[in-house]
Amino acid sequence: MIKGDNIYFGHGTIAVGADAYCLTLSTIRPPQEVGSSLEGVEVEYLEKISIHMEYNDCIVLQKLLSNVSDQNNIVKFKDYVFNFEEFNSKSVDVLNKHIKDILNLYYMCMAA
Repeated sequence: MIKGDNIYFGHGTIAVGADAYCLTLSTIRPPQEVGSSLEGVEVEYLEKISIHMEYNDCIVLQKLLSNVSDQNNIVKFKDYVFNFEEFNSKSVDVLNKHIKDILNLYYMCMAA
């Protein structure tokens, strides 16, 4: 769920997407299994945050996420607090997958 600048992971209430150099986080209802695809699933999208991601932002967020654990469950990134108090490694995996998608766009642009 999203409350202001706080994003709460591990409950299956956040949809994560990436496109055009943005990481998109949306609150969804009803909750889904953490790490599952939403393709073909009927959910209601509520609050939405789009975070513009420069290449270096992607690298920084990957590094911050690599340190997330039960004991280290708060990540401050840009103007947001990523809260993993209900730690589920699949939440981190989903975020990393989409960060890699954004990085691949940068790599393609560099190779053009």
